[in-house]
Amino acid sequence: MKKFLFLMAMLSINFSINCSAADFVFYEAMNSRLLTKSGSPIGKGTLVQTMLGVEVDRFYLNVWGNQGFPEGQNIETDLVVGKRFSLGEISGDLNFQRFMAENGNENMLEIALKHKGDVTSTLIWTKQITGGISLGRNRLYAELSNPVVINKLVLTPFIATAYLENFYHATGLAYVTPGLRVYYPLSKNISFFAQGAYQNALMAKKLDLSYGSGGIKVLF
Repeated sequence: MKKFLFLMAMLSINFSINCSAADFVFYEAMNSRLLTKSGSPIGKGTLVQTMLGVEVDRFYLNVWGNQGFPEGQNIETDLVVGKRFSLGEISGDLNFQRFMAENGNENMLEIALKHKGDVTSTLIWTKQITGGISLGRNRLYAELSNPVVINKLVLTPFIATAYLENFYHATGLAYVTPGLRVYYPLSKNISFFAQGAYQNALMAKKLDLSYGSGGIKVLF
């Protein structure tokens, strides 16, 4: 927890000079279980996830904290630095991620591509680079979704899967997960979001698991 608070403080100090040109975001969510895009749980139960981020000219820095609930133990702190971009009708995100936990640290590179049409398609390639860059240790996450707007309420059914290639020593199709996301703006800068999903595990080390989350996002 102290490490997470220190990183948030440094983020605020570093960008305080340019705050007039920066967009700040605060995110707080309660998760019944929190799963990575590999289909592996973070922690052993309910987690509170907090994020403080800043973005300037599509460059961004996010600090994430994941605390066990109700004991408040810090499970993992994540630092993400990236750049958003556009390629015609495709929006993209290139970032570096550092995960800091009691049992060790991990470094990742990630590229995300999203195309919005009749159906929104998302493809995210992630490479483990802890200890150096090699050809292996890749993850490819794919998702199809179809937002439905009812007045201000946005309902987004989705289906997702991921293929692992020696990613944390696992290779193969990890899971198929259908789910539903909910988004509702409470004001110009405050919004509510929620998600419910069921992971159908396709690997022995993954779990068949129902999970959900809900939270608030605030823009400054």
